[in-house]
Amino acid sequence: MIKYYRELIAGRIDESAIYLTPDDDSAQFPVDEIVASLKNELNGYSHGLEYTLSEDGTYYSVTGIGTCEDTDIIIPKEYNELPVKKIDQSAFSEHTSFTKIRIPDSVTSIGNDVFNGCTSLTSIEIPDSVTSIGEWVFARCSSLTCVVIPDSVTSIGEYAFYGCSSLTIYCEAMTNPSGWNPSWNGANCPVIWGFVNDFIAVNGAINEVNSKTIDKVEALDLWYGEKGG
Repeated sequence: MIKYYRELIAGRIDESAIYLTPDDDSAQFPVDEIVASLKNELNGYSHGLEYTLSEDGTYYSVTGIGTCEDTDIIIPKEYNELPVKKIDQSAFSEHTSFTKIRIPDSVTSIGNDVFNGCTSLTSIEIPDSVTSIGEWVFARCSSLTCVVIPDSVTSIGEYAFYGCSSLTIYCEAMTNPSGWNPSWNGANCPVIWGFVNDFIAVNGAINEVNSKTIDKVEALDLWYGEKGG
């Protein structure tokens, strides 16, 4: 059946010619969800993630890793022709099969415990669309070495980075925003304020950083903007 859906998406089969119910005719297959998932796969996004439609029917949330086996998870901007706006609580918690995750600029909220216990996670891209990061989101992500928090983020819950023993946090905000929980960095990870999107100062030299992913950053001696003093 999956083969037929792939052919359908590719435009090689007439949708009206496919019988879409199981043999006992007791219930329909989730056709829309299967087609949407396969479209994501064919467009280079991760296949098999779990989604839930919002109560008002206007957007989807990622609710679980489902059957996805990618080590580099790419969340789509749209699912079933609606935007993906949220990553719900504990969606990827305790999963250690992936090392990288890319969040699209349609997402505005990352819920509590979303990546809690993802000990293999080494890289994450948080887009400027995100305004809210929940509690314990990256707790125990012991392989995560750096994360960039865009200045669009107005709230972060408590202990968001608990147990991140190797992490340095780069914040685009110049100072701690008032909406961030006082214990957001309860693990006392090193924090660099006033991070500039594409450049950081490392050992007195300006080094380019691609997008919001920092693969390797040496110890910082200067903040960007302080060099000329």
